[in-house]
Amino acid sequence: MLEKTGNGVIINIIVKPLAKLFEIRLSEVKIKVFCKSSPIRGKANREVMKELSKIFKHEVIIIAGHKNSAKKILVEGITLESARSVLDELNR
Repeated sequence: MLEKTGNGVIINIIVKPLAKLFEIRLSEVKIKVFCKSSPIRGKANREVMKELSKIFKHEVIIIAGHKNSAKKILVEGITLESARSVLDELNR
């Protein structure tokens, strides 16, 4: 689910567009991100990057899966421990 790189941490997520509100649901094996935007013209991708950047307090970039619900995001400049801490906080 989390992978350390030289630039930050890569996280695998599943995006569910057209939700009533932005929400993150965690399980032991996956992270589901529900966003309000439509997947048309990258609107959902932009919302996911913007909102996750606020949550992690670091820039978030989608590095794979731009046209799929399964995506890989890079949280730039964050440590593995910090990323785990943020996710643990969300899970409470």
